Amino acid sequence: DLERAIAIAQRVPYGTTGYNAAQAQIKTWQDFLAPPPPIDRQPVEEERETTLE
Repeated sequence: DLERAIAIAQRVPYGTTGYNAAQAQIKTWQDFLAPPPPIDRQPVEEERETTLE
């Protein structure tokens, strides 16, 4: 249960040896639970050669 794991990791006191590792793990879990939205990629219109007649 990642929600519970995050809550536990958030209780690691600032300034302790494990604080930075806990914060990094929290970010990893939060990113996993709510990944960023996909980039909306619009098709690129092909350039056409213009010829002079």
